[in-house]
Amino acid sequence: MNYRRLILVSAMGLLLLWDAGQYRQWRLRPEADFAATGGPWATLPSDWQTVSAGSLSAHMNSQIDGLIAAAEPYSPSKLNLYSAVDDTNGTYTRNTSVWTGAVDLSGLATWSSAASGPGGPARTLGTLITPTDVIVANHAAPPPGTTYRFTDFANTTYTATVGAHVTVTGDLAVAHLQWNGPVPSTLKIMPILPSNYQRYGSDRLLKFFPVLCSNQYRQVFVHDSLQSVKVPSTSFIAGFFYHVPAVEKNRAPWTMNLITGDSSTPVMAVINGSAVLLCCTTFVSSGLSAADNIPGINAALAKLDAGGTIYTVTTANLGSPIAFPLF
Repeated sequence: MNYRRLILVSAMGLLLLWDAGQYRQWRLRPEADFAATGGPWATLPSDWQTVSAGSLSAHMNSQIDGLIAAAEPYSPSKLNLYSAVDDTNGTYTRNTSVWTGAVDLSGLATWSSAASGPGGPARTLGTLITPTDVIVANHAAPPPGTTYRFTDFANTTYTATVGAHVTVTGDLAVAHLQWNGPVPSTLKIMPILPSNYQRYGSDRLLKFFPVLCSNQYRQVFVHDSLQSVKVPSTSFIAGFFYHVPAVEKNRAPWTMNLITGDSSTPVMAVINGSAVLLCCTTFVSSGLSAADNIPGINAALAKLDAGGTIYTVTTANLGSPIAFPLF
């Protein structure tokens, strides 16, 4: 049977919509929190999605909501990471009005020569997880010889060439960069969550916090995370981080949809004012959790970095300067 439009509400509190071949999902929240009022959601208990005060989830909510408050009023130009781009000559100027402010996102590739999807200006990207390696979606892994550019906060652009890439697992891969000159020291090396991150959730399931997403058009915007799971269920696949466009009143103007061609762009939390990698985009609403694949990522790095400096991933410090509670 073929459906043009099918609407379901899952047991996980997700509104699922299949509309003319497009799949979208939202998590349900009290009506007062919605950007658009109306509908049946006001009957939900007002505390159904609360997080414990002082918890990591509460902190990550306050971090991004604070960035939004400081950036108001909304303007589409504030989503742009760069105010001027010249892909032909490889020169870029960072947007001093971007809503993420001082959060260092220089570890996100500015441009690559590998085409993906509709071929947005930034094309297939990646994120630095060591000084010489980027994490990417395996289905969009850059072939050897791909050129990457990265731009630091002083608008200095660095160029590197992909030597090889190694599959970590499934749709997750790491690519090795050979810099055209000394290894840059002014680019952000993105940490990831520690492998025990689930213990920082009040029910041993870290969920319900906003995240930063980026796209092939060099924009940064807000999504809401649903959860990451270690065991499969009828609603979720094990090992994936799930996230959807934000619907809360303060976040909704700052959200966008991910589309074909955005593969490999990072999904990040903000902790203590710094971006922390959760996953890279493989689907429009999910990606393999980096924290659940630390041993595999480090094994891939050992293969790629053999003969030079062998790096391992850096994990976010959740014990300092704030010691977040374990549950």
